[in-house]
Amino acid sequence: MFGWHGVVHVGQALLVRGYVPGLVTAVVLVVPYAILTRRHLRPAPVPTRTVVVVAVAAVALTVLAQVLSRRL
Repeated sequence: MFGWHGVVHVGQALLVRGYVPGLVTAVVLVVPYAILTRRHLRPAPVPTRTVVVVAVAAVALTVLAQVLSRRL
């Protein structure tokens, strides 16, 4: 799940077409570390339904935050 945190920062930057806090850290540290960790640790499988629910919730909250920030 840690790697998705980095992907969310990159997605936010694409959505706003600019820099967002955490973008550089996500690209330089979070995503590569998540990939490396995933390759070496081989975590126990997470139920697919859980992954889908968390991913959809994360995307929905990100979009909602971006929409609300533009209105304020």
